[in-house]
Amino acid sequence: FRSLITSFKVPTLVQQAREALAQGKCVVIGLQSTGEAHTQRAMNAKMEDNDVSDDDNELADNADFMAGSDNMLSAPQETLKFVVSKVWEDEIKANRDRRLKEIAVRKEI
Repeated sequence: FRSLITSFKVPTLVQQAREALAQGKCVVIGLQSTGEAHTQRAMNAKMEDNDVSDDDNELADNADFMAGSDNMLSAPQETLKFVVSKVWEDEIKANRDRRLKEIAVRKEI
């Protein structure tokens, strides 16, 4: 939904950016998000991995769940993972398949 709302603003943004450039100004466009949706998906996945139901707040409230290098949920990191997986999904799959074939060939030798 937020992407839809943001997309409505693009034509005006482009017009203002072009006007500023025509006046010799520099244009910087920043898009910010808390990454809340991606973080929530990551938390849900971690809860499923740990066999915790939505009603069980023990794991979600546990500081160890949210802290530490292996368990830390970073909104920017989760957003980046999501974007990379969606944009380069075919390339990632092709590369993974190629590597698996190479491993299989090595095992045959």
